[in-house]
Amino acid sequence: MDDLKFSVYGTEFMAFISLQELIEDKDDLMVRIEESGSEGYYVEVAMWNDTLHIWQRYCFLKLLGGEVEELDALTIAKDVKKKLNEAWGTEYVSFIHGLNNYSKE
Repeated sequence: MDDLKFSVYGTEFMAFISLQELIEDKDDLMVRIEESGSEGYYVEVAMWNDTLHIWQRYCFLKLLGGEVEELDALTIAKDVKKKLNEAWGTEYVSFIHGLNNYSKE
């Protein structure tokens, strides 16, 4: 599961960060799960922007099922969220979807 790759918002096409890198980061991050609307689930991560003093969407993982063994998308999403929250010591309220994308400016 640690080799799952999250797409990073606001970067060049095909920029990724691994689940393991997110686990090691621990700096002002929060995570949530959302049904995609058509199929599967998103695991979305937000990051605190110290410059702007706001939360912004940082990266996401789209799951359709089968990415890890033969598990369905929701099971994988819940496992990823639990793994991140345990590593970060956090459990935040879900408000990520309406946030702006992360930028260092």
